[in-house]
Amino acid sequence: MKKVMLVCALLIFAAFLLYDKAYCPDEMEESLNLLTPTETKHAGTVTPVHLPTPLMPKTWTPVPAKENKKTLEIRGLVEIPNEDGAFVIDLKYATKDNFMGKKIYTRSKCIIHKNTLNKLVNANKKLNSLGYKIKILDAYRPYSAQKILWDAASDKSYVASPKNGSIHNRGAAVDITLTDQKGIELKMPSGYDEFSKRAHIDYRGCTEEEMRNRELLGKIMVESGFKRIKSEWWHFEDTEGKKYPLLDIPFERF
Repeated sequence: MKKVMLVCALLIFAAFLLYDKAYCPDEMEESLNLLTPTETKHAGTVTPVHLPTPLMPKTWTPVPAKENKKTLEIRGLVEIPNEDGAFVIDLKYATKDNFMGKKIYTRSKCIIHKNTLNKLVNANKKLNSLGYKIKILDAYRPYSAQKILWDAASDKSYVASPKNGSIHNRGAAVDITLTDQKGIELKMPSGYDEFSKRAHIDYRGCTEEEMRNRELLGKIMVESGFKRIKSEWWHFEDTEGKKYPLLDIPFERF
């Protein structure tokens, strides 16, 4: 009887060892972790695992967005683009080299109405084909600067009254002369802003060369959509200039 009981006890002990080997909590928990690479078992619930973001290939570089460079335009006015040196620009009222002997403009920016610019570019191309280029001495003039010039001018017949304003104040007039392709000025009957009869377009007391240069400039500009005024050979107005408003936009805005 004792032997039978001992054998039974040994069988029960062996069964217990087999059961303990088959059931391992640690291994079972590991098996649960393998159910999905994005889930883990925690306190009886399943929570997401945030995997690291895959690295971009080392050869990849960001491509910057293409910049859209547009010409700044304010009330139809634009700055004359001159990166290629198509024009010679020497704004006299942005320097002391003028009839007043002092700076009138706060910035040396050559501003003009966009439609007038198209006509001026066309005129310059015609002159380029003849071996010349346009030198710009004045273009858009703020209305406030017009009043300064009016007050300073001893002979008011050469300066537009602020009462009606100037075509310069509309960005539709230019004061110009001619240069050769090296930028050397051609001879003209008078200097710029010389308020005398020598500046008149019908003055004939000059040399043939000076008259020829003056008339060549006048002819090309008129063909390109500008008109002349009697008292200043250098001054040209867009034939459509009076359609544009009088403006007093400061140069700092451009």
